[in-house]
Amino acid sequence: MEIKERVYGRSTGTGVTFMPSLGLDNLKAASWRDSLQVRLDPTVLDYSQIPEVCRDQLMEWDRDIQRLGEVLMGLLSEGLGLNSESLKDMCCLKRRVILGQYYPYCPQPDLTVWNATHTDPGVLTVLQQDHIGGLQVKCSEGWVDLKPTLGALVINIGDLIRVNFIFNATAY
Repeated sequence: MEIKERVYGRSTGTGVTFMPSLGLDNLKAASWRDSLQVRLDPTVLDYSQIPEVCRDQLMEWDRDIQRLGEVLMGLLSEGLGLNSESLKDMCCLKRRVILGQYYPYCPQPDLTVWNATHTDPGVLTVLQQDHIGGLQVKCSEGWVDLKPTLGALVINIGDLIRVNFIFNATAY
């Protein structure tokens, strides 16, 4: 609790934020989860803000995700018919956010909701599912469950790419 209190907040600004269940104060049903968000923006992050219990792992994740991001941005650029460096040159790799979510035991599950229907606002979302699953994607057939695959990552194209691609595609 002491570690959580140091980074507790309701704002998703910069740095490190621990957010317990959302909606407890203003909704009839709460989103029952604990979230740890670390923004690794181009601005300097005080790494001592990251809880020591996960600091080394998050720094390793940041190094690995930067390399993965470069590969994915290159492939996506080429897939869009652009130079392989185009999305990288547009600064699509500058901001990184890690969001870890934990769903603790809930004594009254009838008063809770899972994540609301949403799109991802960034460029890409890299998601590692657990063995339980629960992730769904919307397609022409409606909502489809994604079966978790051990060791696999789900790569989701975010709103910034979708909007840019739709805008540019309709401009021609």
